[in-house]
Amino acid sequence: MITPAGSPARALTVVIPGDLETRTGGYGYDRRIIAGLRERGWSVDVLSLEAGFPFPTAAARDHAARSLAAIAGGATVLVDGLALGVLPDEIARERERLRVIALVHHPLAAETGLDSGVAAALEDSERRALAAVRFVVVTGHGTAAGLAQYGVAPERIAVVEPGTDPAPLARGSRQLIATSAEPLEVALLCVATLTPRKGHDVLFRALASIRHLPWRLTCAGAPDRDRATAERLRAQLDADGLSDRVALVGDLDAGQLAVHYDRADLFVLATRYEGYGMAVAEALARGLPVISTATGGIPGLVSDEAGVVVAPGDQAAFTAALGRAVGDPVLRQQLAEGARRVRGRLPTWDDAAAAMEYVLGRGQYQTSGSEFRCRSSSVGVPVPESVPESVPESVSESVSESVSEFGGRSSVDAGFSADWLTLREPADTAARSTRLTRAIADSLMPGAELRVLDLGAGTGANMRYLAPRLPEPQRWLLVDHDRALLASVATRDDGPRRVATRQLDLRAIGDREAREMFAGRALVTASALLDLVSEEWMRALGIRCREAGAALLFALSYDGRIQCAPEEPEDAEVRALVNRHQRTDKGFGPALGPDAPAVAETVLVSLGYRVERERSDWELEPAAQDLQRQLVNGWAQAAVEIAPERSAALSGWRDRRLAHVAAHRSRLIVGHQDLVAWIG
Repeated sequence: MITPAGSPARALTVVIPGDLETRTGGYGYDRRIIAGLRERGWSVDVLSLEAGFPFPTAAARDHAARSLAAIAGGATVLVDGLALGVLPDEIARERERLRVIALVHHPLAAETGLDSGVAAALEDSERRALAAVRFVVVTGHGTAAGLAQYGVAPERIAVVEPGTDPAPLARGSRQLIATSAEPLEVALLCVATLTPRKGHDVLFRALASIRHLPWRLTCAGAPDRDRATAERLRAQLDADGLSDRVALVGDLDAGQLAVHYDRADLFVLATRYEGYGMAVAEALARGLPVISTATGGIPGLVSDEAGVVVAPGDQAAFTAALGRAVGDPVLRQQLAEGARRVRGRLPTWDDAAAAMEYVLGRGQYQTSGSEFRCRSSSVGVPVPESVPESVPESVSESVSESVSEFGGRSSVDAGFSADWLTLREPADTAARSTRLTRAIADSLMPGAELRVLDLGAGTGANMRYLAPRLPEPQRWLLVDHDRALLASVATRDDGPRRVATRQLDLRAIGDREAREMFAGRALVTASALLDLVSEEWMRALGIRCREAGAALLFALSYDGRIQCAPEEPEDAEVRALVNRHQRTDKGFGPALGPDAPAVAETVLVSLGYRVERERSDWELEPAAQDLQRQLVNGWAQAAVEIAPERSAALSGWRDRRLAHVAAHRSRLIVGHQDLVAWIG
């Protein structure tokens, strides 16, 4: 169990070189992790060393030694790798007295442009420093793999990837056309400090090769970290005649940077090496397509649908990719649509803080081969051995045509079983986004009777969750095709919460009877419905809601993420097969399945809605045995239906997973999302 707040185990000292407010990705990561842990009840002290690392003066090194020695014995100390890597002797002196953990964004010797002798000295120093710590936290899988040459065993490495903040979709350069006499240009944005590693020289050469195309570039990033590089880049722009088309705007605060993101059409980064790629994630959070390089976490973030990544340093490939994206508006639009889908799957900073909390609280007990990481949307990636117990439990609600992935429903006509709905209701309640629920409640007019339409209502669990959280008086209409489930709902025609039910086949959303029930509704809601329906049905629903002027709250839509611990070799295969099964027809046409949250947002935005989404995952601890057994059996059956030739291997996977459940060592995460929408 996680130690209660206020105990020594929830105290942490973070050692940072220089100013924590420095505007780089590494310092930004540190700031957000510190803030996230404090929000989760941790006492976090920040110990600032002198500036100048990783090349400290003798005075700075002496200050670091004295600062470490002053920390109380037995403390947990997280030391940023920018300092730790050049303090091997100082760390070794404290290794028995303190619980020292390394935080490595990327190895110091990986910095581009270092003299070979300097790089070798840094590598040797960092190798010795890493040998003296309890374990190592890294911010990306590329960095984890790279530490093998430093002698760090995999079981001593924990991966805690950065999160991203929810952000509004970028409106792009077209928003400026009405007030500008300038011809339309593709607005490019690069966010990176002006250092050799970030590859601005590659980017500028690519732009020189496509000067005949309409583009304009804004580069946001500090020019004073490497003044020589900044001067070389300015000289390169002057020599190529690009100075009037490339703006080096310097180090921007969050508000200033948000303006440039909003005006951008395409994000570009020719970086030679990244531990993760936080700037790329921030661009995707705004729905911007990306042209970048295959380093760190960038390939997994961008995938094939949201941009193009090429090998780092490949000038010809980067130039070709950038030229295609700038010159082909159809391709750019396709990539932008992909970025909007990826946007909804990005890990959050709350995810990152939860993962770090787990690592700090339990990482010393990790076993060989285990891994601790921030939840990811990627299919086929390693998954955490466990998740923090303080994170709410939740699970996906997606259902297959011939077998539910959760074992609760066989088809639209057959319906859910009441037992299944009862089993899952506590997990649903724990998972839902309280922030989005409050946002909807605050938007509704108090005093007037609130008329709510609940689609696919089943036994009324959605109403039971929402009714105490919405303004009164309320009048509910619960609709489901299963009369037996609706029979368990207590109806009433008086009091502050009036409740009525109606048996109706939701496939007939466009019929007159279905259209009439939307009239006068201030809120239309559903739980675990959108992943069953088709895009055509979703658009019809959006139109009905728009006609009524209703706000929307759709909870617990499956988004394709399934993570199991302990790991089994077939986990990724099963996830992929289940997701294929989820896209089969459930009675509404080809189901949206894992794409439901992103498609719903796209449809609703096109109808004039303003949309927000937030994760609402089930995170099932070993005690949730009954629910886990249902899930595992349902997943196995769905996977076999898609790949019957793999039935023997999949049966073995099911049996091993069920054994983990029976032994109280199984933990499952199944991802889904809540969505709210308002008109305007």
